[in-house]
Amino acid sequence: MLKTRLTALLGIRYPIISAPMALASGGGLATAVSAAGALGTFGAVNPWGAIGTDYVQKQIRHIRSRTDRPFGVGFITQAIQRAPKNFDAVLDEAVRVIIFSFADPGPWLIRAKQAGAVTVCQVQSFEAARQVVAAGADVLVAQGNEAGGHTGTMNLLPFLVRLIEAFPTIPIVAAGGVATGRSLAAVLAAGADGVLMGTAFLAAEEAGEVPDDYKKLVVQTGADDTIYTPVIDIMTLALFEGVPFPQALPFVYTTTPSCRSGMDANKHCVRILTASFPVMSRLVSAVIFARRRH
Repeated sequence: MLKTRLTALLGIRYPIISAPMALASGGGLATAVSAAGALGTFGAVNPWGAIGTDYVQKQIRHIRSRTDRPFGVGFITQAIQRAPKNFDAVLDEAVRVIIFSFADPGPWLIRAKQAGAVTVCQVQSFEAARQVVAAGADVLVAQGNEAGGHTGTMNLLPFLVRLIEAFPTIPIVAAGGVATGRSLAAVLAAGADGVLMGTAFLAAEEAGEVPDDYKKLVVQTGADDTIYTPVIDIMTLALFEGVPFPQALPFVYTTTPSCRSGMDANKHCVRILTASFPVMSRLVSAVIFARRRH
């Protein structure tokens, strides 16, 4: 057991939060993480509004039917407006921990706190951190640009240390490139109260929403296989009329080691997506068209 301000606040044994990756970390993975002594979570909205309230309720009830340990639900903040009933359902179910990321949580954070939830806000800039602290966030997550998915521009360590020094009374969690015990120990030594991990959990057996081919890619790739690409956002906006992410937050993707040299990152990203998620193969022509429009 590792004791930090985060473990005390959340009532967990280990200072680890599994990231609420929408449609990739469902109730099965959240249950496994929470039952093991950390904080399991799942995502309740995505930018194109494909998650229904029934799904959210089903995940919550699945978790509670298998463990009495704490768990959380996460929101891409700017996407809540696409599915406000999902947020209402989480409050109605009295979920103990609610996570916000990528935009000003504003009134959503106030409602979560009024409902008695612990509010966790993931930030990618110092200004965003000041904003959510002023709004009453209980926990800050410093997301460095080593993180997968949408991420900021600052490296984790200097960003983490700056937040720790600026906000000494609030638990600070590190996110971005943390996937082993050594990296957990490193950020704890820097003053973090815990870690939020996403990519490391994608390959877990309990991540039932993630295709096996994609899991293999996660295991096969390394730190030097990272690319930054606008393809995901182009596809979301053009095909699904999704909610945009801030332009300062590029999408991070991984390649296969054999394809790093001399590749076109955007074309390769599309190829990997179609190989991992069969439905994407039917959207490639539309993605190419959308890219031309931009």
